[in-house]
Amino acid sequence: MDALTPPKAADDTADQRSALVRRYGVDALPPAGPWNDVVAAMLDHRSVRGYKPDPVPPGTLETMIAAAQSAATSSNMQWWSAISISDPATKKELAEIAGN
Repeated sequence: MDALTPPKAADDTADQRSALVRRYGVDALPPAGPWNDVVAAMLDHRSVRGYKPDPVPPGTLETMIAAAQSAATSSNMQWWSAISISDPATKKELAEIAGN
C-alpha cells in the first residue's frame, strides 16, 4: 500500500470487537465505528517502558517541565500536573495502585 492508496476496510466485526475489548475491556466497550487497517494498528499499539533506578541529573525535571509548558495547546487550556517521587516505598505503592 502506498501513501495514496486508502487502507482496506476490515470486514470481520469479530476482529473489531476483539481489538476494542483488548483496549477498553468488556465493561467499557465503545461501539465500533468506521474501521480500517490503520484503526486496527492504532488499537493494537502498546508501549512498555523500563526505567533505570538512577536519579535524574539536577535540573532535568525543571527542564522537562519548561519544555512541556512550551508545547502548543488550544488556548493554553490543557491542565497538567507533575510529581516527583524518590522514595522507593512510595514508588512501589504507586506502581501497585497503577496495576504494575
